[in-house]
Amino acid sequence: MASDRDKIYGEWAFSEPAEPANLADRILGARLLYDSKGRPEWVEAQFQSAGEGFATVRMDFPNALFLLSCLKSLQLDSGVPFPDDPRG
Repeated sequence: MASDRDKIYGEWAFSEPAEPANLADRILGARLLYDSKGRPEWVEAQFQSAGEGFATVRMDFPNALFLLSCLKSLQLDSGVPFPDDPRG
């Protein structure tokens, strides 16, 4: 349910009827895949959902950086502190 405080970062496509969002109950992690010249090419993020098991999302490196920028913007706007470093 949308509220007056909802904010969009980047672009957002709306459809009728609205497509149901996949619920990621737990983010498992991400991995960076390199091309044959050693340059970052793909980012994969894996998540777990309660009823669906595991799923993986793959995006090219520039899109992953754009997603990172969107996530950082919403983190700064919300005032939520950055979580623990996943490199552990």
